[in-house]
Formats: sequence, structure tokens, C-alpha cells
Amino acid sequence: MTVLSDPKEVATRPFCLHAVSKSVEGKLKPGNSKRMVCSDTDCVTLRQQVALLVKTPPYKCDSEFGKFLEKLEVPELFLAFQTANATDGRGIHSGQFRWSGPGLVVEGLMTGTVNSNTARKPVEPNGIAACFVPGLLEGQLSGTVVGDATGRLEGAELVGQFRLRAKLGPKGLVALAGVGSFEGVLVQRCRE
Repeated sequence: MTVLSDPKEVATRPFCLHAVSKSVEGKLKPGNSKRMVCSDTDCVTLRQQVALLVKTPPYKCDSEFGKFLEKLEVPELFLAFQTANATDGRGIHSGQFRWSGPGLVVEGLMTGTVNSNTARKPVEPNGIAACFVPGLLEGQLSGTVVGDATGRLEGAELVGQFRLRAKLGPKGLVALAGVGSFEGVLVQRCRE
């Protein structure tokens, strides 16, 4: 059981938190896209598979442990868009990730939305008002440390939010556009 899978664990289990704060820049390799029709409702969605390979240099809030995470790979990121044209509606994405650096490896799941915007007004008074932002990926990374040269973080959990901008065409994501961000924590259980 993970700390975050049971709310009572957050209240009762002793653990330490280590900030992970990253800028995200790199490449998105677009793959094939196809239309899918739901036979009972006739809705049409667009499906796409892409590969994501990004560097994650530390940002000013990164902890001692967070600085070890340098390269994030999502070899198969699957997307589904609300309509047959990716520029017309919202979408979702999901893929297994591997985040690594000197002596540290985290593996887990990347999930979220495409073309929607949570950093909007009124939550962010200086944010843009639009709830639809083409090419914006927002979501969560949730994973587990599976390799740790120091032995201090083995089994620790990673959880956090990300925001990435991508160039978008009618058939889906084309490339990353600029720098994104990741903010989260490593949850290190105390040895009992």
C-alpha cells in the first residue's frame, strides 16, 4: 500500500517529504493517429500515440534528492481527443514513465488532460481566462523509486503535477513548444 492510496496513511504514518521542482524541455515524437467510433453513440474520437523524451534541470525549489532526476522518458504516451480533429476539443493522456539520473530511478504513471487549463481565472487572477488551451498538457506523475544508489530512497513514492505546451495539429500533438514545469514531492517512509 502506498502512502497516498489511503488517506489515513497521510495522517498517521511517519514519513519525510523532499521537494522535486523541475523545468521540462525536450522532444516529443509524434506517432500515428486514428479515428475511433463508438458504435452505440456514434461519437468519434481521435487516438494518438507519441513518445516523450525530456531533460529536467532543477528549478530553485528542488531538494537534494530531486536534483538527481535529470531525464524523463515516456516511450508510449497514449492520447484520446474529444473529436476527430485534435484542435477542436479536450483530451486525455496516459503513459508509463521512467525518470532517471545519477543513482536514482523512478517508474510510474503519467496521466492528465490535453487542451484544458486549470491555471485560469478566478483561481489565478493573472492567468488567462480560457478553459480551452490548444496543446496544453496538464496532469500528474505518480511513481515509485525502483533504483537508488544511496539506499535512502528505495521504495519512496513520487507524486506531483506537470504542465507542458505542445504544438497541435488536426491529427494530434506535433512537437513540444517551449519549456514546461513539474512540481511535486518524493515521499520517503521512515524506517520503523
